[in-house]
Amino acid sequence: MLRPIITALAATLVFSSTATAQQAFDWSGAYGGVSLAAIDVHWDFNTNPSDPENPFDAESAPGIFVGYLFQTDAFVYGAEVSYNFYDGEQGAGLFLFELGSQTELRARAGYAFDDVLVSASVGYASRELFSRFIGIRDDITGMTYGLGADYAINDRMFVGADWTHSSLNGSNATSFYNSYEVTEDAFRLRLGFRF
Repeated sequence: MLRPIITALAATLVFSSTATAQQAFDWSGAYGGVSLAAIDVHWDFNTNPSDPENPFDAESAPGIFVGYLFQTDAFVYGAEVSYNFYDGEQGAGLFLFELGSQTELRARAGYAFDDVLVSASVGYASRELFSRFIGIRDDITGMTYGLGADYAINDRMFVGADWTHSSLNGSNATSFYNSYEVTEDAFRLRLGFRF
């Protein structure tokens, strides 16, 4: 008498588990998209803590990104390359400094709550700092890291937001500003597409 009931309950549990597994979102694969960031950028010459930090005047930066993710159960990991368009200035006249766009290569790892992906990232960043008058033209490099979340609108499109911090260093023995550090905090909104 109980056997048919137990069999029916077991079949229901198996069916429910299968349906839940089928509904879980798969984040694996290639993706790419566009972003818009609100940024705060400062630089410090001669890397002396007593020197004042100098803000650049640009406050926003559009960008593009591509990446690839792998997924094991709910654990998601992969890599992403991004290019953030930036044209900031600080100072005036002979002491005008300009900061170019930033390229980032980051490793990502996170956890998927179905169609929501929460992740952390760490990687390498590079950009150009230059002054036409003082003679600085240097590719500064350093570490970047951040936190973010993406939400899948459907199987092909997602939106997201992230925060990243970059700390880049450079040196130029021929200039008075023989060493310098550029720091950036960026909050980005992202629109992405999965391929």
